[in-house]
Amino acid sequence: MLRFISFFCVSLAALFSPTEAKYVPGISYIDDVQLSYNNGTLQCDRLTCLNNVYGCKISIRNNPSNKDELIRTSKCYLKGGTITQQVSEPQYMAKPKTVEIDIDSYVDAKSLYTTSYSLSYQEVKGTIDPKGWASVQKITRENMKAVDESMGQLKD
Repeated sequence: MLRFISFFCVSLAALFSPTEAKYVPGISYIDDVQLSYNNGTLQCDRLTCLNNVYGCKISIRNNPSNKDELIRTSKCYLKGGTITQQVSEPQYMAKPKTVEIDIDSYVDAKSLYTTSYSLSYQEVKGTIDPKGWASVQKITRENMKAVDESMGQLKD
């Protein structure tokens, strides 16, 4: 059911989004996001959280000062919400689009998230268990391909 809702939202976004944007094959701003938990170590995108952290937040958003750039931020936090580590870095975009990625992750979280995609927009928001991250990436990529095909952007 969740997959149907995700696909429906992606389809609506494709129908009502501007069509001026040029398609750039393979551009997804979550494909290289690292999120995993192994032997007590939480990998929070570009940041390796030290032991005893509860979770992490990953944010990738447009830089309001530069349309060709994203700001990638990762934060590790304790159970009470205290931030223990943080890193923020710019990322160049080959073709500007609106990107809103906001992920909260902790071990054994009940994953609840939304994804949206159009030729000029990509969004992933929600709470995600690190063990389920690869599945989120796969579903997002499948939805992107479905939108691209429906818009006639992919050629076999």
